[in-house]
Amino acid sequence: MKPKAGCSAARDALPNVMPAGKDHPESGCSLEEVRAAKAETIEAFERLALVVGVGVTRIGTGYGLKVNLQRKPGAKTSLPANIKGVPVRVEVVGTPRKRAAAAPARARAGH
Repeated sequence: MKPKAGCSAARDALPNVMPAGKDHPESGCSLEEVRAAKAETIEAFERLALVVGVGVTRIGTGYGLKVNLQRKPGAKTSLPANIKGVPVRVEVVGTPRKRAAAAPARARAGH
């Protein structure tokens, strides 16, 4: 029987080694595991870079965390690929800005 992919399976197979998402694209975690790691992820990344958002994202067959940064951290800063076995994706998104309100949809003539 093929072992289940994801955080729990990875912990069972390799108790001290967690897969980095990019090295194991089919790995991912349950929503419960991701939510349990979110606060620790925020704390860890805020010590290393300017975080503008952290959310849940789909990774392979499961979930992971996506950390949005305002700018790229310094060259000597090493960002973790996972927290508590949960894969982390990082994207530099810049400064968040309020979007302009969308124009109301126009009714099409004849419809």
